Amino acid sequence: MNSQSPVDAGCAKWDWNAQVCLACSEFWYFNNNVCVPVSAFCKTYDNTNGNCLTCYKGYELASGSCALSTSNPPSDPGCADWNWDAQTCLTCAKFWVLREGKCVSVSPYCNTYSDANGECTSCFKGYRLNSGACEVAPAEGSLCKATNEAGSCLTCYNGYAL
Repeated sequence: MNSQSPVDAGCAKWDWNAQVCLACSEFWYFNNNVCVPVSAFCKTYDNTNGNCLTCYKGYELASGSCALSTSNPPSDPGCADWNWDAQTCLTCAKFWVLREGKCVSVSPYCNTYSDANGECTSCFKGYRLNSGACEVAPAEGSLCKATNEAGSCLTCYNGYAL
């Protein structure tokens, strides 16, 4: 028995003596005697050339390929998981939160935020936390010498107290 692995990753039936693929795996097709993957957006495909015959929901067939639908695209730009049947978002992308059925972007100044409501829980350097929002921290020369991640003053310059 030959211990060498098949050279063709998508091969379902390998001829060990001739060292050739006889049949490709599902969602692979022969192209120049090598198994090539079919597009992940194809629901069904032509075994002879790999062209898409039908597409998954949200995609349209054009010249044997499936592309994101232009006639009925997701209406929520921050959506990570779109329900094509109900035309609603199931989960939002990072730095977006679901509010009243729509994805709303989180402030770009938030370092961390609440997944429940999108309010900032800490801010990037140069910003401070104020009632769930990040605002510009006072400029150099302020009375605060050091702040924590939330932007609250920890120590003051000499001559000043918290």
